Amino acid sequence: MRYLKGIIIIIVLLVVLVASIQNYNAFKTSVQFRLNLWVLKAETPELSIFSVSLISFLLGAFITLLLTVADNIRLRLKVKSLSKASQALSQALAPRAIETPSSQSPIEEQAKN
Repeated sequence: MRYLKGIIIIIVLLVVLVASIQNYNAFKTSVQFRLNLWVLKAETPELSIFSVSLISFLLGAFITLLLTVADNIRLRLKVKSLSKASQALSQALAPRAIETPSSQSPIEEQAKN
């Protein structure tokens, strides 16, 4: 299974490499973004499409990482509180040890009678 995963990763990377080499001229194309509001006018310097794609990917990966970490922390806190509640319920419902009046077990006492 480990080798299959490695082979699939290599194939995907080769496809990405071939696609980027074949589309090199398209990635070199420069674009400029403008924001025209009534009170604010802004524009970016010229960026290649490759830069825009890379920035978009990294920004999306960072946002996903933040959301995953936040969800992980929330789940850990939930597990901790549920674990404490489970321990409290286990202690409250724990069967008390039944003490026999004699040192023999009830089965041994029945065998004698």
